[in-house]
Amino acid sequence: MSLRTPLAVAALSALLAACAAGPDYVRPAAPVPPAYKEDGPWKVATPQPVAGGRAWWSAYGDPTLDGLMRDAGRANQDLRVAEAQYREARAAADAARAGFFPTLDAQGGATRARGNASGVVRTGNAFTLGASASWEPDLWGGVRRAAEAGAAGAQASADDLAAARLSIQAALAQDYFQLRVTDQLRELYARTVEAYGRALALTRAQRAAGVALASDVDLARSQLATAQAAGVDLEATRAGLEHAIALLTGRAPAQFALAPLPPSQPFAVRV
Repeated sequence: MSLRTPLAVAALSALLAACAAGPDYVRPAAPVPPAYKEDGPWKVATPQPVAGGRAWWSAYGDPTLDGLMRDAGRANQDLRVAEAQYREARAAADAARAGFFPTLDAQGGATRARGNASGVVRTGNAFTLGASASWEPDLWGGVRRAAEAGAAGAQASADDLAAARLSIQAALAQDYFQLRVTDQLRELYARTVEAYGRALALTRAQRAAGVALASDVDLARSQLATAQAAGVDLEATRAGLEHAIALLTGRAPAQFALAPLPPSQPFAVRV
């Protein structure tokens, strides 16, 4: 074997290496100091993937909240968008991996025609069938890099979907708890308004009897008006929270209502 053959092989290898895709991705190092500058009871963070499939809200033991969470998982439009994006990313990853395999193509056809030749009518059938195959070796690494990018994109989209689901669940739980607390405040202010109404009537009677001042009546009237105004604010707050819950569960606010708990069933979160 002459000297030219090894040189040609080496030159061809160098040419293929030069045309190949770049090196594998390596996550850049993030140096962490051994200790913080400030003193304190620090806890080292342990990042983990978003666990969007856990029914964490069941720990509160509220059947109404459980039903709302199921509705949000089925009908929330933001979740549907995130799910569609995840399916799109999965399809893109599958399409990128398809570059490793041969491409097969088949065609078929059939025609039927009738003709008149010299007064003779004839009907004829014609059939066609074809097939082709192609395959391109991944010499330059482009298909490998596309498959890696597709897999990374699908994983990122899955994490985005889990994060969107967890965000909606957290917002729904917060709105629900605030609504229940608002219901309790409404009940409290209803009793307060009733008590202030009786106090105002008593103060007016005392004023008529000459044992109370006009300022006492004004003070009692002011306390009653303040409690009534607070009750109106609570009604608006509850309406806003109810609308937010409706949107999170995929409903129109006009078609959704969440009844207050009866006074005999006080709201208590079980932890």
